[in-house]
Amino acid sequence: MILIQPPDPALLAVKKARYAGKVVRHLCPVLLVYSAEDDAGNSKFDPEFLERIRRLEYRQFLFLPKGGPLTVDSIARLDELQSVAENQLEPTKFALSKEICDILRSQVSYFFTGLSGKEFGDWASLLRE
Repeated sequence: MILIQPPDPALLAVKKARYAGKVVRHLCPVLLVYSAEDDAGNSKFDPEFLERIRRLEYRQFLFLPKGGPLTVDSIARLDELQSVAENQLEPTKFALSKEICDILRSQVSYFFTGLSGKEFGDWASLLRE
């Protein structure tokens, strides 16, 4: 998983009351990350499909190469954004680099709104060349 944002501390000021609506104060949006290889090292996907993800041809996928906490090449799926309780997350010392965060922010904007996406588009154009 990739943590998108920790819980909003401003929600702690929302008082609990006896209303039907409920504000959950401890949820975090995360991106799900899936391995692109099985335990034997075989690709789970068509190599051409993975190459197209690497070249940023799909705005809903981000390729994550093996390294750091990832023992195999992986794919983050923007179309499977979920909320997870903060106490279910295990902090690590790992973070995406600034450049990848910039691309990811741009990619999320482009995926969800069709707007912006400058960094995502610039990198996708560069990778196509």
